[in-house]
Amino acid sequence: MYSITLFISLFLSCLIVAVNGASPTIAFDGREATIKIVHTVLFSGLTTCRDVVSGFLTRIGKSNPTINSIISLDPNVLVIADEMDAALSNGNVTRSL
Repeated sequence: MYSITLFISLFLSCLIVAVNGASPTIAFDGREATIKIVHTVLFSGLTTCRDVVSGFLTRIGKSNPTINSIISLDPNVLVIADEMDAALSNGNVTRSL
């Protein structure tokens, strides 16, 4: 039930932004998101791979100094996310997101 509520909340947020003439993407908060929700918001255009990755990077930046669980990050992660966004926009989803 929480997943449906989260999706509806994301959808309505995007709709409000789109009605106001801004970009229809939203900042992604993955704290409670399931894989299904991530796929849904990506494939529906509510968010981008870059937004998803940026959201996780922000969360890592905030919590890792305290919990020290991330050893390393790929320095090209945002470039890869941009490549995935380009593939998605061309309808090409042939590898894992």
